[in-house]
Amino acid sequence: METFQEIVEKYLPTEIKTVTPVVTPTAPSAGYFDMGLVSAIHKLCNDQQFEAISELDLYATLNNQATSSVLKIKSGEKTRMCYLIHSLSEKIKGADKAVWRVEMLRKLEISESYYSSKYREPVSDIPSQKSMQFAKELKSILG
Repeated sequence: METFQEIVEKYLPTEIKTVTPVVTPTAPSAGYFDMGLVSAIHKLCNDQQFEAISELDLYATLNNQATSSVLKIKSGEKTRMCYLIHSLSEKIKGADKAVWRVEMLRKLEISESYYSSKYREPVSDIPSQKSMQFAKELKSILG
């Protein structure tokens, strides 16, 4: 038979149990890339490497934030987009680098194997003139 104290404890515990919240990693609240950098990339690549998109939508896309716009690669620009993704990922520190890259490849529907074989092409031994110019301009933006 339960005592009065046991019954009270069952319904009104004297110990307060604490629950530790689970924290999932997300992009920094300020984003991976600032608007100045995104604006320069937009100026270089908009309607060239990818179909026309607003600067704000590009900012949201590159910072893995919600946006209704979809970044679409223009025909013949997939290799240069791989180089852009690689170059931008090099600006991200720590484990977020791989997470960001994988997410961008998924959004752009580029396979990891294609990316791995093509991302260095614009700075290879024999790049096309267009790829060489793109790599030079991107390098001046990224520093």
